[in-house]
Amino acid sequence: MSSDAPIEIELKLALPDSAGYDTVRGWLDAEADLVAARSQQNLYLDTADLRLRGARAMLRVRVEPDAVRATLKTKARLQDGLMCSVEHEASLDAELAARFRRAPPSRLDPRALPIAAAVLPLLLAADEPEPPRLHVLGALWNERRSYRLDRRLLDGQEGTIPFDLDRCLGPSGVPRLELELEHPDAAAFADDVYARLLALGVLATPSEQSKYSYFLEGLEATGRDEPSEA
Repeated sequence: MSSDAPIEIELKLALPDSAGYDTVRGWLDAEADLVAARSQQNLYLDTADLRLRGARAMLRVRVEPDAVRATLKTKARLQDGLMCSVEHEASLDAELAARFRRAPPSRLDPRALPIAAAVLPLLLAADEPEPPRLHVLGALWNERRSYRLDRRLLDGQEGTIPFDLDRCLGPSGVPRLELELEHPDAAAFADDVYARLLALGVLATPSEQSKYSYFLEGLEATGRDEPSEA
């Protein structure tokens, strides 16, 4: 991968329950600008022998009402709710996007992806002339509300801060409620965000796992942790 690959930095905060989610939503609805509210189907892909997982990489196709995008994340680190990862992302072409909207393909040539140049080095063994096919492991559903908050309302500085409020449901059926802040200086906002949530009566905690880890945990719990060659 190129040394100039984009770095994604997120502050990820777990919300304690539906009441906490509703309180945070009420705060953001009142004080921030709602940019978008949309449903997301996150489809995670890997080879039959789980090469991407072995390389500590996550490959996702996200289907939304207005877009279908492929994302590869590598070198992810999550500590104290702050997640950093190398990210490659691009929209699928119209034909492949339509296939995913109809039904996820049972097998997919990774060379069809717009981020194939980043994915293939993680898949190809030295003696293989062709890359292995990808399989869809399963889906995570997410209802996302995206906001922009005037930064002066948080720390008195100029500018805006993006927030994503997520309600996820994975294979386990156990909901995941989360507030995310993606920004190069996300760590610098942490204390102010925690203080604001505490003032609202919401005891948020640092997320201890990524959405992909949450998905895999649920997949393992259902006994469907291996992709099928069928």
